[in-house]
Amino acid sequence: MIVGGLEALNLIGDQLGLTDDGGFWGMIGTLNDNFGILGYLIVAIFVAAWLLSYVILTATDCSPFRGFASRRARSLAAPDARNYSFMRVKPLRWQ
Repeated sequence: MIVGGLEALNLIGDQLGLTDDGGFWGMIGTLNDNFGILGYLIVAIFVAAWLLSYVILTATDCSPFRGFASRRARSLAAPDARNYSFMRVKPLRWQ
């Protein structure tokens, strides 16, 4: 959205001859001329957000996947090994 908006503003400014004076339209033209740097900036923001979320996740130890492997292993285990504490009656065992 940002890149498309800058492109649209630059196109409007070029068509109306507004980018030569400086000011707002000059800034839009300068940003449009330096899209390589803007792309690196967007990638850097994504990397920084990923690093920040990783640090918060490891510092607070509140992973949404914590215990997933053990729950999955219990659900795949034999029926006798499952936890039936939530049921009132224990299941019948086959002899």
